[in-house]
Amino acid sequence: MLIEEWDNTSFITCRMVMKENSQPFNFAVTAKINAKGQLDQDKNLIRFSIPKRSNPEREFQIFLTATGSVEANDYWIMELNKESFVQPLIEVMNIPSVYFNSIKMDGNEIKLRFSFHESRLKDVSDFILKAASENPDISILDIGGRDLLFNMVQEINEQNDVYVVGIISKPPETVLSAGDASVRTKWIRLIKSVVSGKINGIIRILDGEINPGETNFIPIYEKERIYQAETENKIIKDIEKESRINGLDYLLRINRFDGEFWVAEYYILKEDAKTMLSIISDIIEKNQDWNLILRDFLPFSKVVP
Repeated sequence: MLIEEWDNTSFITCRMVMKENSQPFNFAVTAKINAKGQLDQDKNLIRFSIPKRSNPEREFQIFLTATGSVEANDYWIMELNKESFVQPLIEVMNIPSVYFNSIKMDGNEIKLRFSFHESRLKDVSDFILKAASENPDISILDIGGRDLLFNMVQEINEQNDVYVVGIISKPPETVLSAGDASVRTKWIRLIKSVVSGKINGIIRILDGEINPGETNFIPIYEKERIYQAETENKIIKDIEKESRINGLDYLLRINRFDGEFWVAEYYILKEDAKTMLSIISDIIEKNQDWNLILRDFLPFSKVVP
C-alpha cells in the first residue's frame, strides 16, 4: 500500500478549532450534528457532508433549512462561506507542504487538523499567531506532534471503518510528455487539493532529476527531494468532480508513478465505499484509453500488519 511507502517523519501536525456563533449553529448543537468537510478553494467555502437521519429532529431540519443545505444521496451538503473562517484556511493551504488531515463539524465547532513539512515551521507559526490574535473564534489546540499517515488513518478506523480503493493504469502516450517532470521522474504524491481542475500535490522524487528552474515544481526540502507541484490528470479531476456532487470526502489520496504505471489510492469511510466504487466503475468505462483497472477494494483493517 502506498500509505506505507510515504515517509511522513519530517512532517509536523497542528490542530485548531473555529467556533461558529451564528443562530443556525445553535440548532447544530442541540441536534448534535457531526459532519466531515473539505475546503473548496474554487468557490472559497468549506463544504460539509451531513449524514441523513431516518427520523430527523425538528432542530436538525431547522438547521438544514437555515443553512440552505442541499440533498445528495446519503448526505445533506452544507456550504459555509464565512470569510473569517474560509480565508485563514486558504492562507495556510497556500503554504507549500501544508495539507489537511481532517475538517470536522461538531455542533458549532469546526475542528481542523493539518500537517506540514518541518522546514516550513516559521511560515505556519506566523500564520497561527496571526489567525489566533485577529479572530477570537479561532483557537489553537496544539502544534508539534509528528503523526504518521498510517497511524492517523488507523486512529480514524478505530472509530469508523475505513476502506481503501485503489486503481492502476498504464497512461496513454498522448498524456506523456518527456518535457514534463511528472513523467520524466519516478515519484510518490500526496494530493493536497484539486483547484480549477489542477492537481496540487506534495511530491517526493524517487528516481530521476528535477531540472533547475522547473517552474511547476516548488522546492519544499530538496535534501529529501520533496516538492510541491501543480499538474493535470483527467482521471483525478473526473473522480473529484463526481465526489463533490455525491458529498464524498476522502481521508487521504496518494498516487505513485514508476515511469510506466500510475497507481492511485483513496482512503474513504466504509459508508461511502459503495458510491466510490460506482464512481470508479463509471470513470473506467468512460476512459478506455487509460487502461484503468480496479486494483484494491478492501477494509483498512486488512492493510494493518
